[in-house]
Amino acid sequence: FNPNSMFGVNGLFTPGFSKLIFGSATTGNVVLDDYTFNQDTQIKSNNSVTLGEIKIENDKSLEVTTTGNSITDAGVVEVTNLAINASNADVVLDESNKIGVIAANVKSLNLQNAQALSIGIVKDISGITSTNNINIATLNGDLTIKNHISTTSTTTDAIVINAGKNSSAG
Repeated sequence: FNPNSMFGVNGLFTPGFSKLIFGSATTGNVVLDDYTFNQDTQIKSNNSVTLGEIKIENDKSLEVTTTGNSITDAGVVEVTNLAINASNADVVLDESNKIGVIAANVKSLNLQNAQALSIGIVKDISGITSTNNINIATLNGDLTIKNHISTTSTTTDAIVINAGKNSSAG
């Protein structure tokens, strides 16, 4: 099955629609894998969300909203703009991802990005807000902080920021 065959004049989704929505506030676990879209995409769940190989093209956004307790990745998430609204969720996104701008309201965030990353505004979320620890690193490239990063955690490693983690000094 090729999900891209759903789009276009002869597809299920005709030209002109503006957003794909997967799930709802009552949908359980959601796994989205092996998809490429060129529309804003939203995932809604009341449980865990797993992001597999996902590519959102044309500078569109991926918005993940869940009342569940986890958001993880199982493949490369490639998106210009990522918004996460999941105040109960521990979010773990590994080093293979290619995210341009992130904004999140989460329980905790552990993000390693393969390329340059900005903390900004995506959809109606500004910066990164967490009740536990935040660990953000780019493996290569700059990490630009355009909006706040805040947590109520009082640990000594409550906020860890690392730009160019795999790059040589100098």
